Amino acid sequence: MNLDNSQKILRFDYLMLIPIMALAFYIAFFPHQNYPYPVHIDEWIHLAYQ
Repeated sequence: MNLDNSQKILRFDYLMLIPIMALAFYIAFFPHQNYPYPVHIDEWIHLAYQ
């Protein structure tokens, strides 16, 4: 494998990383879209002190 071919493979890998990360963000965010309660403990603590 020559240097030009390996650089193309690396560039392709970085380009494929963008849709993978977008999909991961969507999958992580989707369950919290219509959830009426706070999700994290710091949000619960903030509500408790109000």
